[in-house]
Amino acid sequence: MADEFKKIVDFKNVSGIEAHIASQGEPTLYSDLVRLVARIKQISNVSIISIDTNGTLLTTSRIDDLIKAGLTRINLSINAIGENSAKKIANVSQGYNIKKVLDIAKYVADKIELIIAPVFVPGFNDSELNKIVDFTKSLKNKKFEPKCC
Repeated sequence: MADEFKKIVDFKNVSGIEAHIASQGEPTLYSDLVRLVARIKQISNVSIISIDTNGTLLTTSRIDDLIKAGLTRINLSINAIGENSAKKIANVSQGYNIKKVLDIAKYVADKIELIIAPVFVPGFNDSELNKIVDFTKSLKNKKFEPKCC
């Protein structure tokens, strides 16, 4: 993937390119993610490396590894703050730990740029949006101001 991305970057021949890692599923399932980020970091003209994630598979050590490899921003999908609402919108009855995801958000916010990127489903998580915004406002980073929505 990094080799093909480099071909596109070379073809474009412009600086300030963002390499955005997203997928139809959860990108953190990709076992060589840290290596991919490191290889993208080596490509000249790439200034931002970002990823979309729901945060469930992130740990502090994995975040540290990704940052060391060159990751500059995480777009974290937090769709609800309340435990029941979070599980409902994730369509799981078990295995989704919103407290862990919120803790991950706090950790990331102290390290690199963070965007909280909720998926709004009218009639489903309307009552959670203000809570998400309030949570985002509570995050502090001297270098980067966490953003929401």
